[in-house]
Amino acid sequence: MAQNILKDLFNQKRYDEVIENLKIIYVGLYNEMLNFKGIEVKEEYNENSKYYELIPLIRKYYPQFSDNITLLDVSLSNVDESYLDNINDLLTTYLYFKDNYKLDYDKEKYKEYDIEDSLIENNEYKEDEELYNKLYDEIHKNENN
Repeated sequence: MAQNILKDLFNQKRYDEVIENLKIIYVGLYNEMLNFKGIEVKEEYNENSKYYELIPLIRKYYPQFSDNITLLDVSLSNVDESYLDNINDLLTTYLYFKDNYKLDYDKEKYKEYDIEDSLIENNEYKEDEELYNKLYDEIHKNENN
C-alpha cells in the first residue's frame, strides 16, 4: 500500500511528499532496529515517534551508522541537491540500514565514541521541524488558494 502511494506521488512529481512519506517509512525501520536491540534500549519510543525523535536513539544504539545519518541530514538540508537526489539518498541509506543493522560491527572501533556527544536534544530537531513546516507552508500556500 505505502509503495503504491509513493509511486503515485512520484509520478505526480510531488517529490516533497515522497520525502515526507519516506521519513515515515524510516520511522518503521528505526522502530524495528530499536526493537532488535531489545532491553538495551532504555528510552521510550513507539510507532508514533517522529523521524527526528528517533535519530538520536539510532545514533546511540547503532554508532556504526552515525556517519550515514549525518550524511543523510546534510543531503536533505543541502539546497544544491534536487528532490531526486534526496529521494535517492533516502532510499539507498534505508536499504543499507535494512540490510546491515543485524550484522555485528567492530565495537572496538566505536568504544571511544562518546554517545552523549552524539545525542542532540530533541528541541534542536523540533526547531528544524518547525522551520521546515513554516517553509513548506510558505511555499505551498498559493496552491491552496
